[in-house]
Amino acid sequence: MKSDHVTNNISECFNVWMGKFRAQPALTILEGVRRKMIQRMAKRLEEGRNWVSNIPDLVNKKLSKRQDDSRFVLVLCASDKEFEVKDGVTFYMVNLDSKRCDYGLWELFGIPCKHALAVLTGTRQQAKIFIHSYLLKVAYIRTYNNIIHPIPDQSLWPNIQANPVLPPEKKRKSGRPNKSRKRAPDEPRKMKRSGRVKCSSCGACGHNKRTCTGSVTGQAEANNKGTNTHFVYV
Repeated sequence: MKSDHVTNNISECFNVWMGKFRAQPALTILEGVRRKMIQRMAKRLEEGRNWVSNIPDLVNKKLSKRQDDSRFVLVLCASDKEFEVKDGVTFYMVNLDSKRCDYGLWELFGIPCKHALAVLTGTRQQAKIFIHSYLLKVAYIRTYNNIIHPIPDQSLWPNIQANPVLPPEKKRKSGRPNKSRKRAPDEPRKMKRSGRVKCSSCGACGHNKRTCTGSVTGQAEANNKGTNTHFVYV
């Protein structure tokens, strides 16, 4: 599988995409995911069929950006298939037969890098021919052409003469359930603004009635006109 994602953005997007189903029982979550995937696959399939070009727009944008960067490299021809490309003070070997460049981006993304594009431009070859087949329109349509068959409502299911399968006993933990996600150890903690604390005895800010020292209300209010704002880590 060719992918340039090395973060957890996909899992974060999936949590947002799930929405209200995250707090539901397991079977309800699966049914929600199934219905969402039916809509998603049908939408993607329709979009892919409407593409005019055999190359997706995202691939074309990356190809154009690398084509612009390829103007600043120097190509040295060793043969019809092997080339040496100078980029700054570094030399990279490009092999058109194996679709490989020492830079590494061509093998990772499936799209020719700027060094390979400089070679293809010099040899008057089309860069689109050297794009990996997994990134073409045909592969995109083949991916979303599979069908998730609909399931009838539970009330329409046939009755089976067997012992019913009961759900496991639910053991509820004490306290309010935590719905916030678990943060990574190296992830910065989120700060939120807390409300100011005002003493009901003297009217001063910064403490409550239990810790009040018994100051005069008027004098305390005059000395504490500003708003004390605190930040707490959650």
